[in-house]
Amino acid sequence: MLKAGALQKAIFNSVNFSSIATDAKGVIQIFNVGAERMLGYAAADVMNRITPADISDPQQVIARAKTLSSELGTQIKPGFEALVFKASRGIEDIYELTYIRKDGSRFPAVVSVTALRDDQEAIIGYLLIGTDNTARQQVEAERTRIEQLLAKKNQDIEFIAAKLHQDDTKLIAQQRELLEVQERMVQIDRLSSLGVMVGGVAHEINNPLMGVLNYVEFARDRSDDAKSIEVLNKALHEIGRIKKIVQNMLVFARVDHHANASCRVADAVKQALSLMEGEFKKNAVLMRLDLPEDLPPVHCSAGSLQQVLVNLMLNARDALAQQADRQVNIRASQIDSKVVVSVCDSGPGVSEEVRQKLFTPFFTTKAAGKGTGLGLAVSRQLIEEVGGTISFAPEPGFAACFRMELSVA
Repeated sequence: MLKAGALQKAIFNSVNFSSIATDAKGVIQIFNVGAERMLGYAAADVMNRITPADISDPQQVIARAKTLSSELGTQIKPGFEALVFKASRGIEDIYELTYIRKDGSRFPAVVSVTALRDDQEAIIGYLLIGTDNTARQQVEAERTRIEQLLAKKNQDIEFIAAKLHQDDTKLIAQQRELLEVQERMVQIDRLSSLGVMVGGVAHEINNPLMGVLNYVEFARDRSDDAKSIEVLNKALHEIGRIKKIVQNMLVFARVDHHANASCRVADAVKQALSLMEGEFKKNAVLMRLDLPEDLPPVHCSAGSLQQVLVNLMLNARDALAQQADRQVNIRASQIDSKVVVSVCDSGPGVSEEVRQKLFTPFFTTKAAGKGTGLGLAVSRQLIEEVGGTISFAPEPGFAACFRMELSVA
């Protein structure tokens, strides 16, 4: 519990992110050093005085309220409600917003909102994690400029190609390819800096967090004292909140720096299993692996593949909840220039109607408030970003099976 407390303190004291926590009405209760640095206010200036809407661009808040009202079919008031409405309904919410500093200057921010709930799932407040998006917008502007220059270069090359002899065509194509490679390298270098910083922080937090989680679960499962078990369960509840913060930070880290990464499937599977070990033991799930050691590396970052595997394992765990036979089978093999990875479970499977919607954002078969319906949508995006494919393809002996095809690096 001391480690969990120290970890939570370290997160809220991060200077790289503004962490603003409110009560259920939206009045600011926590304003960390990162928020002070970004916004120029001292914590005492805002705590118990204003809401996050008071430091946001009012026109953008009004526009967000109109957009959400139309999107969700309900009237949403401009103000703090517009900033947290989705989170209050259990929907993951990350959006761009302009913050206004104490001196009146403005800067673009990416904000992630999480509803904070008590043991009875009643909302007791909200947590808004923000990061300065100025650098990212500058990168986008620079990328647009480079694309315009590249278009001009391509026009010049095409004009020259029309006048040159056919034997020169190969040389011109090589020049064009070189320009495209140079453009991609500039984009990757600039866009990766923000993602590397956020991803590094998130992964540094994630490892000790899982250690604390395992220690607390170990202590709870071996305690005979009812009061101790109650306290430890509350500690696990708080750790779960921290896990949500880490997941949001990992979302911030998803930029193009993954584009040229490679990893070994077996390593990614082992990392994912280390995160899921406690869940599988608690739910009596039997894990079977078939991972040849001589598989070549695949074109995908270890973090992305690990995230996809964890999403698929969580789905398998939920599907097996009511089953007597609880098995999850992960296997991989090489077919030509592809490595095929399958995650299968012995659950009841899904209907054809549900199968058609599996990868649709916000579609979920779970009870209201129990899932966002983003796991499979994000998984497909991560795999397709590196030129791979993911599909639902049942195999003999398994009613539910997800199949990924990744290119050999």
